[in-house]
Amino acid sequence: MIRRFNYTGRKQITKEHAKVALKNTDDKRTYFEIELELGSYNFPREADVRVEAWRSNAVQRWNFGTVGNPTELSQEQRTLQNVPHTAQFKVVVVAPDNSGLLFGKSNAIRPIQPGESAKSLLPVRSCSTLGQEVWKLDFGNDDQVELQINDKIENIDQVVAQDPSFRSLAMPEIFRSVLRHAILVDNAVLDDDDDKWDQWIALAHHYLGSKESPELSSVSTAEDVDDALEWVDNVAQAFASSHKIKAVDTYSAALSK
Repeated sequence: MIRRFNYTGRKQITKEHAKVALKNTDDKRTYFEIELELGSYNFPREADVRVEAWRSNAVQRWNFGTVGNPTELSQEQRTLQNVPHTAQFKVVVVAPDNSGLLFGKSNAIRPIQPGESAKSLLPVRSCSTLGQEVWKLDFGNDDQVELQINDKIENIDQVVAQDPSFRSLAMPEIFRSVLRHAILVDNAVLDDDDDKWDQWIALAHHYLGSKESPELSSVSTAEDVDDALEWVDNVAQAFASSHKIKAVDTYSAALSK
C-alpha cells in the first residue's frame, strides 16, 4: 500500500534551520552531521522527525525521535550506505499516528561536502561507468546537478581541482550546460532562495553584470528559446573572460606537444 502525506497546513522548514554537512571517517566512509532547529515552528511535541537522503532512485532514511524528545544518532548510524555522497537531504515532521499528516517539510538540502565551503555549487563524484568520457554532468531525477569524473584516470580528482588546463577546457562548457538545463528544461527563474537553480542564476547575473535572465514556459516561442540560448552563451563567455580562461591557447599547446 502506498502511504500518502496530507500536506494541509504544513510549514516550510527553511534552510537556516536545517543544515547538513558531510564528513569522512578514517576508513573513507561518509557520514552526515545535521543542525536542526525546530523550536520556532510550534510543531506538536509528539510529532516524528525524519531525515531522508536521496540521489536518483537511491534513498536512505533516518528517524530522529520526536520534536519534544529528539534522538541522538551515533556516527555509525548516520553513515551513508544506500546513497552516494552527492545525495540531497530533506527533513519532514509528521504526525505519529500513521495518518500521513505532514506538519512541516524542508526543500532539498544540498549538504556541504568534506573540505568544501558552503558556497560551492557543484559536487564532484568519481564514477567507474563513464567509459571513455573524462567527465559528465548528471542532473539525476529532480536532483541537484553533480559533476561525475572518470575514476579510471589516474589522479583525476586532483586534475579537476587543480589543473588549469581542465579548468580552461571544461568549466565554461560545464557552466553553459548547467544553465541550459536550468533555463530550458526546468524553466528556472531567480525568485526563490530555496530553488535548486537560484544560486546558479545569481552567479550568471554576477558574471554578466545584469539582473535579468530568460523566463521560459510552455508558451515560449522559438525566438524566446533562441534568446535564452544566446544569453547562456554570453554568460559562459563572460565567465571565461572573468577567470582569464584561455581554452584556445591551452588546446593549441596540447596539440603541439
